[in-house]
Amino acid sequence: MTKANERQVGGSHYRMSDTLQHWDLVSKWKIPYLAGCATKYVCRSGRKGAPEIDLMKAIHYVEKMLEFKHVMDPLIHPGIKADTERLAQNMKLNALQKEIMIKIFVYQTDDDLFRVIDLI
Repeated sequence: MTKANERQVGGSHYRMSDTLQHWDLVSKWKIPYLAGCATKYVCRSGRKGAPEIDLMKAIHYVEKMLEFKHVMDPLIHPGIKADTERLAQNMKLNALQKEIMIKIFVYQTDDDLFRVIDLI
């Protein structure tokens, strides 16, 4: 891991372990900005401030994703699902947080994103 993973500025809401962190997953799989931001807020929900605010922020980014209609490359799905499972375990995410993150990472249609908003 990089030296940047050894510290966190302003809290500990992302640094739950010394292994895979959210930004590692997003960088490794070249996740688009909006999807990375949406999943960041899902990950930190309940760890910094009011969880409902983080979830509202996640929805806001998903809504912006709907405007851009960017679709993730389906070839990354198997690997990103496994890494998301590992991240969820490292960060002690609940089942719903993990499910939302995976659905954001592998969505293919607008309906997939509308289902994400319904889950949140």
